[in-house]
Amino acid sequence: MEGATAAVPKRSVEQFRLHLPERRGADATVIDLATIRAGMTTMFDDAIEKCRIGMTAASEVLRVTSAR
Repeated sequence: MEGATAAVPKRSVEQFRLHLPERRGADATVIDLATIRAGMTTMFDDAIEKCRIGMTAASEVLRVTSAR
């Protein structure tokens, strides 16, 4: 697809697992907060930034992401 961009992780998921307060039984919110504190950018936040600088359209952001 011409002009498409991809979200490329800056760190591996395994690196973020080290920041989880509990490795077993952690729900999505706990995982999200721990990984964001560790420096991860969410796909939604990355897409909003790309929209802001003109790399993509708001309709595309809404099509491929979901708010939690």
